[in-house]
Amino acid sequence: MKALRAATVIAIAMLAVVCVVPMAESDAADSTATLGNPVVGSFDNMSGGKITIPVTYNSFDFGLNIKVIDNYDKEVVYNEKQTVPRGESDIVIDLSSYKSTGNHILNIELMPDLGSGASLNYYSKQVDVDVSYNIFSNWVTFAVIIAAVAIIGAVIYLRSREVSLKKDKENTMTFEQLEAERKAEMAAKSEKKGFKPKASATERKRYKGNE
Repeated sequence: MKALRAATVIAIAMLAVVCVVPMAESDAADSTATLGNPVVGSFDNMSGGKITIPVTYNSFDFGLNIKVIDNYDKEVVYNEKQTVPRGESDIVIDLSSYKSTGNHILNIELMPDLGSGASLNYYSKQVDVDVSYNIFSNWVTFAVIIAAVAIIGAVIYLRSREVSLKKDKENTMTFEQLEAERKAEMAAKSEKKGFKPKASATERKRYKGNE
């Protein structure tokens, strides 16, 4: 009887071990974060840029230490901690202060908080970042562009207004007034050139008839 009871206890204990081991393995698998390759956004010397890393994670939230180092001068350009939530997500590294024009190699290092319980292999990736020149980053250039646009707009406005006033004047004047104005303009031009305009045939006949 005692032997039967001892065998039963051993069997129950072994069954418990068999059940617990898969559960532990499952928990361990769930606590492992899978990180993808970094995606570099557009960078310029006015607003910097961002780097995004996709994350797949199915367990509790944990803190992730993020460090970004310039590979040329070894300067740390980003050193922050972010909270990684459960489920698929993205780590966004905001490098809005990174505005050095040109091509750079940045090294990204990720490490979970000690004691967080999250399982993550040491993550280190290098990325190429091309910081372009934004013409609006220089206030002098920006001011010149604004001034040029303003001058062009003023010229177009004055020109269109001049044409509009001329059309209004032509619409309100009679034919005789327009003809008289034309002759006056021609006479003024002739005086500047030093000769008088020839009289028309009708004007010559009218002059001879008055003699």
